[in-house]
Amino acid sequence: MKVLFPLPGGAIGGSHRSTIELHKQLLASGVNSELLLHKLDTPLSSLLRHENIPFKTMSGIKLAGESSNIINIVFRVAYNTITIRKYINKNHITIVHGNDLRINLTWSLPTKFSNAYFVWHQRQLLSDSLYWKAINYLSDYFISISKYVYNTIPSNIPENKKTYIYNPFEVNMPIISNQKIRNDKAKLGVPVDNFVIGYIGRLVERKNVDKLLKSFLSILKLNKKITLLIVGKGDINYTRELHTIIKSNNIEDSVCMVGFIKNIYSVYPLLDVMVAPASDEPFGRTLVESMLARVPVVAYKSGAHTEIINHNETGVLYSDNGLLKSIDVIINNKKFRDNLINKAYYFAKENFSSDNHRDKVLQIYRGLDR
Repeated sequence: MKVLFPLPGGAIGGSHRSTIELHKQLLASGVNSELLLHKLDTPLSSLLRHENIPFKTMSGIKLAGESSNIINIVFRVAYNTITIRKYINKNHITIVHGNDLRINLTWSLPTKFSNAYFVWHQRQLLSDSLYWKAINYLSDYFISISKYVYNTIPSNIPENKKTYIYNPFEVNMPIISNQKIRNDKAKLGVPVDNFVIGYIGRLVERKNVDKLLKSFLSILKLNKKITLLIVGKGDINYTRELHTIIKSNNIEDSVCMVGFIKNIYSVYPLLDVMVAPASDEPFGRTLVESMLARVPVVAYKSGAHTEIINHNETGVLYSDNGLLKSIDVIINNKKFRDNLINKAYYFAKENFSSDNHRDKVLQIYRGLDR
């Protein structure tokens, strides 16, 4: 069995980190697994080189789905079909596993014309467009990253050809000394003795970071020694809007926007609580990473957040205008906070380990490669 993971090769997102983790687990299990990038000299290629993870490249491919125009998508799929089909057969690929919508659209049809199987891994919600019914004919198996995404997939995909599998995580987080935590806070401009509320993720409108900032104005009234640390980058116009909110409310000294940080795992130890304000989130990777880092999680009651968090057991779910109360109980009720941290940690280790993820995916692979 030889598994290929094509990747766009641009910015580093949760899908890339999940794919890399599965790739490493497969290699450790003796499975022949390869990564293939369509773009070089990007944050993703830099990360792979930094971690000494080999990868192959395929240039000259314009991925379908970068434009929502149907004619453009069909043209790019047709244009790339011969090149991709030749690559699959020449390299004796058994399974192509797509983890990005652009990859799924570009690689699925050529794979069907080759000697390989195609696994369509869906990481975003699907609309009710009839076009998505074509997935059943373009893929040999369909995986979604949560029940929430699973409930949006086309009804014509049969039960024996689809499932949901939660993303994989390295459950053994490194232990960071208190001195390093203080040093890292200082480097980012975070007052070392302040209570730190964290947001980690893309800065796009659907993540509701603007709502988080507006709620933070009320949270500051609880205690002036609170800092909001925002880690991530995204839409330029939306980022400007966030800066405008910060400046117009004179909270520049209480909010640190530090952009993208390559080693995201170094950020969690700096936090006293993680807030996930997004609505309709397909999964919520930072929730699980926070749990494993023993950081309490407060998340908006929506989407797959409700699958990951058992309210007041493994985290706190809040509704509109409920963030202030949720943060207040985290700050002022140490017994509640400690119980939350412990239950969440063991829940995450048991349910989101890389080993569990690999075993479930391997079962699918072996069912196809008979």
